Amino acid sequence: MKKLGYSEYMMQGGDWSHWIGREMGSKYTDSCKLVHFNFAPSPLPEGVDYTTREKEVQGRVDDWLENHMGYAICMRTRVSVVSVAFADLPD
Repeated sequence: MKKLGYSEYMMQGGDWSHWIGREMGSKYTDSCKLVHFNFAPSPLPEGVDYTTREKEVQGRVDDWLENHMGYAICMRTRVSVVSVAFADLPD
């Protein structure tokens, strides 16, 4: 972001970009002023008393991590498949 001329910025991410946002928010605290996630697929820490709602959400995350990883696997192993789709989009 600094190379683009931004001294301060905010980061919003969903899906797997939360890993990038987590790093930006923790390592670039002088410039990255806000990090917002709309989906962060990660397990909750153990040894904490969670609310019923938090447990329900964690169940959905667990299901997603166990049963819906096809897109992530495609992105990780066959990046050209996705890039062809993006290259074919009309302007």
